[in-house]
Amino acid sequence: MTNYGTDYQALAHAWAYAGEGFEGSNYGNRMFATRDKIYSYGYHFCIARKIRDKQGNVAAILFNSNTNSKTTNKQINCVRRALSQDVIYVDKPDENFKIDDLRGILIEVGRLIVQAQNARTKKDDYLNQASVMISNVNKLRKLFKVKGRFNKAENALLTGELSFSNVADASRLREEKLRRGKREEIKKEKEELKKWLAGKLDRIYLKYQDFDRLRIRKGGEYIETTQGLSFILDDCKKLYCALKSGKRLKGRQFMHFTIIGHTNELLTIGCHKLKVSECLEIGSKVITC
Repeated sequence: MTNYGTDYQALAHAWAYAGEGFEGSNYGNRMFATRDKIYSYGYHFCIARKIRDKQGNVAAILFNSNTNSKTTNKQINCVRRALSQDVIYVDKPDENFKIDDLRGILIEVGRLIVQAQNARTKKDDYLNQASVMISNVNKLRKLFKVKGRFNKAENALLTGELSFSNVADASRLREEKLRRGKREEIKKEKEELKKWLAGKLDRIYLKYQDFDRLRIRKGGEYIETTQGLSFILDDCKKLYCALKSGKRLKGRQFMHFTIIGHTNELLTIGCHKLKVSECLEIGSKVITC
């Protein structure tokens, strides 16, 4: 793996024009690339991903639509500047897309068109954004060879019939189905969390919680988040002792991260939101101040 020191732009440019087997990183793996994916601070935040055709050519690039810490946003900008082609903005570029994922995008399209219907100004902005998202759905459907059918109202959106009635029908039908499935998803998430806490899973995505969970791993030498980020106890000690003493930690550095938020309930480190009570509980088991 080639190391590019602290030069994010050099790594981003090298990855953008590299072949499928590229491996590269910045100092401390603050940003790193493995094959067709490039990450910020760990596998939990994929900045971008190349999708190749059967001949090995780059057919499309999926790009993370989320914003994050100041440093990660800087890395995102470096990668975007390095890419000469258009990108498809998605929530999770490292995941493959299924029919329900595309339907979820169409629900957002519906909301945008409803906003355009009710807006006094910027109607065109909402409709233009909706058009881009519809184009992305068609591209993603083709790229991932998504199986499954859209209903009549959803197909009307995909073929360019951006009428308010079609949007209302599509949104109503999909949201009814999502409500029916939400209970099962919450139940499944709770079961996966139990497995993760027991050490049976490496990492999980918590869709229905606004914070990460913590566990002790590898003989008590590490504290790990549900997103797969591990903290060595020596690095955690100063943070835990300051938290225990009641100090406010916003703005402080922790490893390569900046603590961007601290309330009585939550501690926000980069893109990780941790419950203060759980930090204190976990820390009390393995750290002595």
